[in-house]
This record gives sequence, structure tokens and C-alpha cells, in this order.
Amino acid sequence: MNRIKRYYTAFRRYNRSKGYGVHSPFAYNFIRNVLREKYPYYAYSELKEQRKRAKVLSVKKSGQQRLISYSNAKMIFRIACYFNPDIILQIGTTHGVASSALLKATDSANIILFLGENNHDDVVYHEITKQYADRILTKQSLSEAIRCYRSEQKKCGLILVNHIEFKELNDTLQVVMQTLQEGGLVIIRNLSTSPIIRQLWKTCCAEKPCGMSFTNYQTGIIVGYRYLPKQHFNLWF
Repeated sequence: MNRIKRYYTAFRRYNRSKGYGVHSPFAYNFIRNVLREKYPYYAYSELKEQRKRAKVLSVKKSGQQRLISYSNAKMIFRIACYFNPDIILQIGTTHGVASSALLKATDSANIILFLGENNHDDVVYHEITKQYADRILTKQSLSEAIRCYRSEQKKCGLILVNHIEFKELNDTLQVVMQTLQEGGLVIIRNLSTSPIIRQLWKTCCAEKPCGMSFTNYQTGIIVGYRYLPKQHFNLWF
């Protein structure tokens, strides 16, 4: 059903993604110059090589190739560059490529990482992110990771949700809503493959006090700036 919905709304999302019908200056700029930016950034070539290495290592370790796409890794990097968060909470891993994308975008932010029970191979993760080892603090439980993230958060917090279990839904929802209420940013991935992730996304969009949400039905981004009206954009990116 989700795939059918994406096809059904494809033309409208394509027009929106070009800026047609987007009246908010913030949303227009974010869509055109962050989500759909086509010009190269300085870190793209290194991200591409890291992703290639992660793919090789993950196949050797587990025979699986579930890996964040190069285009999504670049997008996460651009988002982190744009918002420049002071602390990042990452829930679930993507073989280290997404973490590298986030940390390449800022010299000061650290990642509080919860691998999760159904995580990717952490050996691959640590190999890909070894140059940032001193900036990644891994926690064994989600509650511990959230406490650490909340204690370190100052101005702009960023949460990246890759994977969660059902039992982690309420805690994740709570920290996401707190971050949005304080003007932070949330990126939620794997909307098209995980019912739990979709439930999290729908609840966040419905209950966010203000701010704008953007999705292509696979990845969702919510910007919690207090001055932004409560708006939602279905896009092509």
C-alpha cells in the first residue's frame, strides 16, 4: 500500500520538490538547497569510498548488504551541515556510513549511539567510523543513551532513528518530542520497510507542537523551530 501511495502521489510530490506551491521561505530554501541540492560537497568522495568499504566488509561478515544508499548518506551530511547540531543521538546503525556523514559535517558535535538489539554488525561499524572513535559514545541501553544525550544537549539537538523495536517506541517518541519542543531536528529512516518506524513517524507528525515535516515516504525529517508553522510536505528527494 505504501508503494502504491508513492506512485499515486509521484507527480504532485515532484512539483512540490521543484518549489511549486511552497510558500514558506524556510521550506522553499530547505527543499531546494538542502534536500535536493545537486552541487557536490567536499566530503562526498570520502563518503562514497567509506560506503564501498562498508559494503565489502558487511558481505564478508554476514552475507547481507542492507546499507544506506549513497544519495541518502549525502543528504544526511547536507542536513547536518545546514543545522550544525551540538549533540546527536543515533538509534540503530547503518554500518557506520550515516554516523560518518553526520560527523563529517561538524567538528564539534558528538554522537551518543544506541546500537539496538537488531543492529548491523558492530565490527563493521567501528571499522568505518574509527577515525571518529573519540566522538562516538556507545550506550548499551536506549534509556542510558537518552539520559546522556539529554545531559549533553545545549542548543540544537539532532536525532537520527534508523531502527527501533516495539518496546523502544515509547522512549523514542518521548525523546523525539522533547527535542522538537526545544527547536531540534529529527531524521527518521526506513519508513517504507518498518511498521514501527511508520507508527513513530505518524505520531510525531500529528503531535509536534510546531515546525515542519518533510518526507518521501522512505525518510522523514522534522524541523522543530518554534517560529515555523505546523506544516507537512510530501516530496520527491
